[in-house]
Parts: sequence; C-alpha cells; structure tokens
Amino acid sequence: MIYPIELFWLWLSWPLVVAIVIAWEVHDDSSFAAFFTLIVGTIVFILFSPFAPDTGRWIWAYRGQIPIAAAIYFAVGSGWGVIKWQLYVLRKAREYGHRMVSLRKEFTQWGESGVSYTEWLSARHDFPPSPSKNRSRIVTWMVWWPFSFLGSLFSDLIRRGFDWIYDELATLLGYLSRRAFRSFDEFNVEDLKSK
Repeated sequence: MIYPIELFWLWLSWPLVVAIVIAWEVHDDSSFAAFFTLIVGTIVFILFSPFAPDTGRWIWAYRGQIPIAAAIYFAVGSGWGVIKWQLYVLRKAREYGHRMVSLRKEFTQWGESGVSYTEWLSARHDFPPSPSKNRSRIVTWMVWWPFSFLGSLFSDLIRRGFDWIYDELATLLGYLSRRAFRSFDEFNVEDLKSK
C-alpha cells in the first residue's frame, strides 16, 4: 500500500529524474532528445501528479513575473554559453596538445598542396574551434543552460579529476610498461637464427 507521504516524495523525485536525464542528453549535445524528455516528463507529471490542478493556478497567479523570468533565463543562458564555450575551447586546446605530433605527421603525408597547415587543421579537425561550425552546440548550451550546467558540473569535474590523476600517474605507468617489456629490449637476430 502506498501512503500519501510516499506518493508525495515519488512525485517530487520525478522532476529530479527527468532533470538528470536531460542534463545527460544536453551534455552529449542532443537537443532533440532533451526536448522530447522534457515534454514527456512534463506530461506524465501533470497527468498523474496530485499537484496538477495547482499548476494552472500557479501560472495564472504569477503571470506578471513570467516575462521577467524569461529575460533572466535568456541572460543567464547567454552568459553560460560564453562560459561553456571557453571550457570547450580549453578542452580542445588540451586535445590538440596531445595530438600535435601525429597531426603534423598526417599533414606532411596527406596535406594538399597550396594549403597551409593552419587552414588544413581548421578544415579537417576544427582546430581552433570555430563558433560558426559549432552553432548548434552553443545554442543547445544556451537554451538548456540549467541542465548543461549540471552536466558540466559533474562530468567535467570528474573528467578533470581523472585527467589530473592520469597526469600524475603517467610516469609510474610508463615505468611499469618498460619494466614488463625490458627483457625484449635486447633483441638479437642471431638468437632467432640458431633456434
């Protein structure tokens, strides 16, 4: 048997679950999936929620503040878009730093004549990232800023934490690899011929 207090907490947790799913979808730059989840989540919440009759009254009672809230939402979303773009560009710069040598080799092997390395890099790999090529991504961050913020807060912090741990452990990991393969370092062709 479900008691009223359990029903109350169940319906308070539903928006939280929907918010987490939307945050994950926005973090993966899936704006359509986030919109679909929001619509389905809202419909289910309104249809089956014990709070449904109060929703319309609440909107009517605060109708004067809706334009102000919308203006604040757009302003904060625009600011978050700039912050998120900066975080994205910094991540791409770190990625470029790790791939710089292999990208230069690729350019010398496959680069077209008459095209500079910078032009080739921009066309093939979006380095440095261009806002015009990432318009959809930036608008998604702005429109869904509360969920993008949540996704960034958890995912980016966790990723940065493990990137830092990896950087700290890279020397140890390299040592362990070299140690495991040290007996193969002194390869002698004559040993193979005698066997």
